[in-house]
Amino acid sequence: MKLYCNPRDISSYQEIKIGDGGGYKFLIEEGPQKQFLKTFKNVDRTQKYFEYQDFLFKNNINVAKPLETGLISYGKEVLPYVITEFLDAQSMRALLRKNRGKHTQEVLGNILGSSLRKLHSIDYSCLNIPDYDHKKYYLYLCQRTVDRFLDSDFRFEGHEVYIEHIKNADRYLPDIDKVFLHGDLNDGNILIGNDLAPYLIDFNHFKNNGRAAAGYFYIDLRIAQGPLLQFFVKSMIDSYFDNELPKDFFAVANIFNAVFLLNLVGNYPKQKDSAKNLLKAHLVSSNYDLTKPPKWYTNPSPVLSTDYSVDSGTWYCFDHRDSWKIYYPYEGFRDKAMPRQGFKIHISTTLGAAQTTLSIASKILMAKGTAFKHLRNQYYLQKYNTSKGPINGKFMAIYPNNKKEFLELLKELEYGLRDMPEAQLIKSDLRYKQSNIYYRYGAFKGNYIVDNRGNKYKDIRGVGEFVLPSFVKIPDELRD
Repeated sequence: MKLYCNPRDISSYQEIKIGDGGGYKFLIEEGPQKQFLKTFKNVDRTQKYFEYQDFLFKNNINVAKPLETGLISYGKEVLPYVITEFLDAQSMRALLRKNRGKHTQEVLGNILGSSLRKLHSIDYSCLNIPDYDHKKYYLYLCQRTVDRFLDSDFRFEGHEVYIEHIKNADRYLPDIDKVFLHGDLNDGNILIGNDLAPYLIDFNHFKNNGRAAAGYFYIDLRIAQGPLLQFFVKSMIDSYFDNELPKDFFAVANIFNAVFLLNLVGNYPKQKDSAKNLLKAHLVSSNYDLTKPPKWYTNPSPVLSTDYSVDSGTWYCFDHRDSWKIYYPYEGFRDKAMPRQGFKIHISTTLGAAQTTLSIASKILMAKGTAFKHLRNQYYLQKYNTSKGPINGKFMAIYPNNKKEFLELLKELEYGLRDMPEAQLIKSDLRYKQSNIYYRYGAFKGNYIVDNRGNKYKDIRGVGEFVLPSFVKIPDELRD
């Protein structure tokens, strides 16, 4: 395939964000039909991307029709690109953000499972993809993962379960068939059309041996998301296997997941605490037995998957996709108007009173124009109400715009939530009266605070006791 230079000025196109793959991405609206342009760093990868996309399209797999490939100037760069038809669809991630309800998850999971089965059944021998011994390679990867982990100083409760399971990889891994794999399958690289047809994008990470949960049944489980997207993942798996789950499916899948999770530590050493939480959640979900189906598959709970809701109106919601949902009066408020630091308010709650607490508190806060965040759902509330970390006991965090607003909010929230049952103590804060309202001084943005002379200090969090910076005083109105 020969690439040619295109004289068009790419800077006139509208840059857009879609999918999780890299490169620049643009919407072209010059003709009667919208088109999508994606750039790459490597000519060889660009050619493969076009070839694979064209192959899949001709085999009736739901992908955008490839139209053109070549080289194009962008600033001082000359970049290879591919142009495809533009898909009028939204990402599966966006759909699941808006609605994590049981029905939506099951519908999307069924769609994806059947689509993957179709993708993995096509004969791709005409693509001349280099062949090698997948099983041999993965057994080597398993051994390397174990060796690296044991050589490190990182340990966590239950790590022996992972080590032992990986050591049994030869027992669980079958001879791996060759199929066409996406290579970076996740909810951001799946688009859903208005007719609920799924479209796969960003094949530029394509590998014929796959990634975290690839190789055996070729489904990226995203196992750590199980408690949040349990109906989605369960429906995806059941649909893929037409409700006849292989007996050893999870034993095999957890070989790939164990390797992936243990390698998180080596790849992201600064995120050891996050990795520990992820590993623990996965072990607990699996009942410390990686050979059997986890809890979320055998006994999914609708309550844990349902997000707490806020009637936010015109407010801007920043969705972390993990534990927190944050609300600002408008987009850009955090950078333009929100104070760097001050007295922040925390609210604790019980599992049964969480939604009522959020509904009452959010109305008070929105009337004041005060930014706040809350734990996404019951899964995280359960998790952090039984932890010893910095979030322990906290359901909501509130960021008053000034001292006057801070004092007013304490009174209004205490009165508004007066009938709520007593909840867990937040030991890092001072309690307001005998309520579920707490406060402390700290950073609203970042992890440090600044005194009047401009000196920076680390914002001390999660130490199990109240710590007041030396240059801050408790307001007179709150002193006994």
